[in-house]
Amino acid sequence: MPPRDTSPPPYAEDTWLDVGHAFLEERLFAPVLVLDRFFSDERDLEAERARSFLRVRNALRVHQRGTPAYALDVRASLRLPGLNRRLERLRLVIVGQAEDVVNGFYPELTGAAPLGPNQQGAANAELRYGAWDGLYSHVDLGAGLLLELPVGAFGRVRYRASVPLGRWFLGRMALAGFWRTDTRLGTSLDASVERPLGSIALLRLAGTSRLTQRSRGIEWGSELAGLRALGPRTAVSLAASVEGATDGPAEVDRYRVYARLRRDLYRRWIFYELEPEVAWPWEAERGGRFREYAITFRLEVQLQGSEPPVEPPAELPEPRDPPHLRPSGAQP
Repeated sequence: MPPRDTSPPPYAEDTWLDVGHAFLEERLFAPVLVLDRFFSDERDLEAERARSFLRVRNALRVHQRGTPAYALDVRASLRLPGLNRRLERLRLVIVGQAEDVVNGFYPELTGAAPLGPNQQGAANAELRYGAWDGLYSHVDLGAGLLLELPVGAFGRVRYRASVPLGRWFLGRMALAGFWRTDTRLGTSLDASVERPLGSIALLRLAGTSRLTQRSRGIEWGSELAGLRALGPRTAVSLAASVEGATDGPAEVDRYRVYARLRRDLYRRWIFYELEPEVAWPWEAERGGRFREYAITFRLEVQLQGSEPPVEPPAELPEPRDPPHLRPSGAQP
């Protein structure tokens, strides 16, 4: 008998749609995804990770006013492969203090939030369901708890899309509608235009906006950033950003210019960062805008799960010989 084929059966999702999606990821989106993954910011515009992922980030910010500020940022995205095929799109997402469940305004804009008390998002736990996947777009639903006192709740629906703009540009956007116990109804829009410069550099223009029942009108921000890999273990970025609100006391709340150096430390899952910055915030107490210098130190540890093993199908029993071919005295 020929050897039995023990290779796993093809998944129902291995269709022309998935082949096209994989081609876009490998050929067109690869430079963008590689740099995004290296900096590990988990921006809302990024594609979901294919495997479970845990990131623990410690940050110490030293500035010229007051005492140094410390923050612990934990993010876990856990797939649930033990469920049946219908529910395997579920994902448990746990986010720590430095990010916000609805595209934290400062964190999602700059990739590294200032550590002041007004910019830290509440820790939360979200059960996320991928409702629809297309070649260029994705829809997910989420609901969960805000881990603060008193404990809050939230729900949201989010649409994300990535579209090639000609041969050299990639456009990405994320539109979300949500409800939270602290901000009530709201909506947010994030968008970016990215230009890969070969396989080791990237130029990005990004913008974000948010409107809730308790926000200062439309809270908005924009950033221009350049990212470059300096080898397999090191990358740098240089960026300038502006942030404000339509109902704020000033047209622009804050200008900021910063540089960021990121490198792995002894292992591919331990990273450190240095981020010097200069900012020009506006404060009513000072009667206007002033210049402020700061530097942030970060130490990050990552853990990533492996794909669940695929069990081969059960081996079928070998058929018996017909009666006229059985040896004399053989059992039927």
